[in-house]
Amino acid sequence: MDQVTMSLLQTFITGSHTRPSLAVLQSTQAQTALPILRLYLSTSPTENRRPRHKVLFTLRYDPSNLIDASSTKEVEVYDWIDNVPGFSVDNFHPGKHLISTLAQCA
Repeated sequence: MDQVTMSLLQTFITGSHTRPSLAVLQSTQAQTALPILRLYLSTSPTENRRPRHKVLFTLRYDPSNLIDASSTKEVEVYDWIDNVPGFSVDNFHPGKHLISTLAQCA
């Protein structure tokens, strides 16, 4: 990663920005985002900052592999592993559910 990307990522993880943000991390076998995601989920805001409302949607990984038990009260978790499009029997549309869930969180 270049210097600008690392700086933006560090700002996002530490919570040193003042406006709400959204990050979508995609992980593949070739390039995993899991260390970045785990760091973000385990990091509390910097001094004098309000706690963030963290929402985790997971379709591939068990949430317990991403957050430890002490962080579960700080992260709102949506475990959709059983609803992966093409692998579940329900007509589940992750995009629609994600948008409606985030609208309710706002």
